[in-house]
Amino acid sequence: MATDDAGYDYDVAFARYHCSEEMVEFLLAFYDSDACVGAVDRGSFEFSLGESRFDYVGKR
Repeated sequence: MATDDAGYDYDVAFARYHCSEEMVEFLLAFYDSDACVGAVDRGSFEFSLGESRFDYVGKR
């Protein structure tokens, strides 16, 4: 539990959320991909894979 409260009711606290099975699917898709970013859109709740969001500084 994210809140460390066994009585916490996600259905009451949130109108929408991903269940643990969905999260596992996202993690496996991320793991199996070549993408370096996996993200859930807070508006649509869609999962997407993508490239880095910041330029790599690297060593000069």
